[in-house]
Amino acid sequence: MQLNQDYNTNTYSIRAYADDHVLVACPVRPNVIDTSHERPQPLQEVKRLEQSFVIGLERLDVTWPLKQIEDLDEKHLQELVNWHPEIVILGTGTKIRFPAQKHIAYFWQKGIGFEVMDSQSACRTYNFLQADQRKVVAAIML
Repeated sequence: MQLNQDYNTNTYSIRAYADDHVLVACPVRPNVIDTSHERPQPLQEVKRLEQSFVIGLERLDVTWPLKQIEDLDEKHLQELVNWHPEIVILGTGTKIRFPAQKHIAYFWQKGIGFEVMDSQSACRTYNFLQADQRKVVAAIML
């Protein structure tokens, strides 16, 4: 599914979702010294991701190890908290699968919003919040 909207080229955004991959637009700074007084426009590259990942406004972690909700543990939750988000979105693949209540409570106790949805919905929701410059982190399972 192609996700169409105006993209901020300074942040990470999701361009398209399919059950087996996601296209992520990543900001790239040119390695050229600009001698003009105009600010150079940032560029983007699009990466095809075929494994689970975590995305935020300013960074992308393509080493997220989770493939199924049953493997979620406190170590993974703390990794997401370390991103300092306002809200965490957990995309659980093609179907919504809820984690244990203790995992949901973990975020609430820290004052961080937490939403669980299928990965396609999580990608759309991430983009919506990212476009509004919210401190959002999405962990997407593929």
